[in-house]
Amino acid sequence: MATQIEIEFYSEVGLLSTKFAISEQLIQEILCLIISKSTNDTITLTMIEDMSLWKKLDLLKKILKVHSFWEKDLLSIIDRLDKVRFERNLFIHGLWKKPIQEGNKITVSVETKKIKFKEDKPDPELVKQGYSHSYSQRTWHFNSYKTYTLKQIKSIVFEINSIIIQQNKIIEDIKEKFEI
Repeated sequence: MATQIEIEFYSEVGLLSTKFAISEQLIQEILCLIISKSTNDTITLTMIEDMSLWKKLDLLKKILKVHSFWEKDLLSIIDRLDKVRFERNLFIHGLWKKPIQEGNKITVSVETKKIKFKEDKPDPELVKQGYSHSYSQRTWHFNSYKTYTLKQIKSIVFEINSIIIQQNKIIEDIKEKFEI
């Protein structure tokens, strides 16, 4: 049997939890009202300014679940950006070596100074036979390199330009639809 002090304590904890949930819901409602009713882009920009591109894309995916305007095109953009993400990150954060020309082919290597860990799981059939962790393998990879030709880099730049054209078209369509 709970004592009077325990009942009072747990009642207050319950109230705190309930009131906090209500407050959280009201904040969400306020944000929705501000974003949907505001004619000032500063509020929206303030909300998303510190988000990485990938968080913004995740937010866009969530919004597309509610508003499916330009869904096909926007999902296409998200997919295309995701495909060039690795190269973009490597280009920005990697350590570039000097380009090398061999005949009429120019290549450049980019190094990444990240440690990658991989653990291969043991073969399930061997585990069934009584062998356990003796067959799992752990490997660490330090400093990886990727080599690009000038043609490959130009192809990635062309893809990004193509994405930008698609994005600008959607922006024009949005402004036209909402008379902005």
